[in-house]
Amino acid sequence: MADAMALPRALRYEVAGVPYLVHPQILGTVTRRSLSNKVIPAVLIKAFAGDDAPKDVDCIVQEILAFADIDDVYQEAFRSTLILQVDSEEPSNIVDALRSKLLTMPGHFLDIHQSTASPSSRWPPGPYFLCGHSIHQAWRLYSDDLDTFIFGVIPYDTRSHIQFEAVTELSTDGIHRTIAVRSRLYTRPTTAWPLAGARIALKDIYKLSGVKTTMMSRHYTALYGPDRESADYVKKLIKLGAVIVGKTKMTSFASLEEPTDQWIDFHCPVNSRGDGYQSPSGSSQVRRQRWLVTIGLTTQSVVTLPEVFEHRQRVMGCFRCGRLLTRRRWKEWLSTLRESLIPACDRFVGEILITYKAFDVVGHFSRSLDDLKHIVANTLDTLTQWEKFPSRILYPLDFFPHSNPTHQAMVEEAVCLLENFLNTKRVELIIAERWTRCPPAAAKGKSLKEYLAKSAFWSMCRDYNTHFSQYRSDFRTKFDKEPYVGAIVNFRWALGREITDNEYQAYTE
Repeated sequence: MADAMALPRALRYEVAGVPYLVHPQILGTVTRRSLSNKVIPAVLIKAFAGDDAPKDVDCIVQEILAFADIDDVYQEAFRSTLILQVDSEEPSNIVDALRSKLLTMPGHFLDIHQSTASPSSRWPPGPYFLCGHSIHQAWRLYSDDLDTFIFGVIPYDTRSHIQFEAVTELSTDGIHRTIAVRSRLYTRPTTAWPLAGARIALKDIYKLSGVKTTMMSRHYTALYGPDRESADYVKKLIKLGAVIVGKTKMTSFASLEEPTDQWIDFHCPVNSRGDGYQSPSGSSQVRRQRWLVTIGLTTQSVVTLPEVFEHRQRVMGCFRCGRLLTRRRWKEWLSTLRESLIPACDRFVGEILITYKAFDVVGHFSRSLDDLKHIVANTLDTLTQWEKFPSRILYPLDFFPHSNPTHQAMVEEAVCLLENFLNTKRVELIIAERWTRCPPAAAKGKSLKEYLAKSAFWSMCRDYNTHFSQYRSDFRTKFDKEPYVGAIVNFRWALGREITDNEYQAYTE
């Protein structure tokens, strides 16, 4: 092993058979240099309590034993070495006495070091690595055995999380990428940091400073370099304490390609449920791990078409939340979400340029409903507060019952549970019949199907084609040829080119 003190890059290290990354940033030093330049797992604890009295030995031991209930990065092997963090003005004889008592604890600490830090530069308790006399954060590596990620990331600066780099380590068998996660002990939720410790994966349509947005296209990846700034919504997540762990795969250019044959440049993720060979669906690929929340974006698919994709999300073992807004709330939404993304398309609403189409929705996926509610409630300014449950359940016979009896049985079970919970019965209706009885004047006698036939999809294709025209131009300029895209993307671009301004305006209205 090379001299670990230098750490020009993140260093892979195993602790009791579990792979870790030793983050290259030096957080501080211990006063007594380690006897070896090898990496040493250690636990860091503040030696003094808030009243500047030295901590009781039993208190320190109990604090460390509680780590395992909170954190998946910490393990017992870190407990062999202890780092006592002290303020510079604290008397060394008190610390020496505390060290002596701790060393007598059987089965706990084989070596104890002292580290000095001012109140403004203290580090939180938890697992760390000693490299020589320098202290580094411990990031656990999980194998991406479902091929969910295009790559994992770690921040250059563990305090600011402004710029990131891709994790290049592979799993032990050399087959899968690895995803690095930092200790949950490093940050605890507060009023200012409600998302502290939350591990977030971003769909590859979100910009992240320091790494590339691939759009799942080799030609797009070859054309553009790393992003210089993160998306505003990503900045908000980080500001609230969330930890970005990587970028997840999607269909190319966030289209609606069906796995696996329509995935050309990168292979699709594996569905984690059932036999592992069911379709993962859509462009927002999610992972079932409980240590992860995925942030996606959709134009028309997995978040906003529950009747088409609900069964696939259930099969993948995830809850999802997507929120559509009325026109009057777009302005509020823009301030939170609309900058520095790779949009599916562009659109004007009034005098505001929305950087991707009005059908696009930020979507959240999680294995836990509690986690999902927590993330959404703390990041979406437009989340409506309500004081009572709905009083009616609308059950459109245009869509129910499903032709698949197994799927319909699940729907029926869910609706019955909802009826019992709300103490009400479903209201069956046929939307097409309601339209016939009282059609809007703008329809000019057309049926619902006729009136909406070329609205959403045709206007979306126009926007889709318009937005990526700059990409096509940039690619032709640099490589003197047309960029390659799959059949679905090519179809949408071709359809969008044929739509006139007047047609587009009509479809949009």
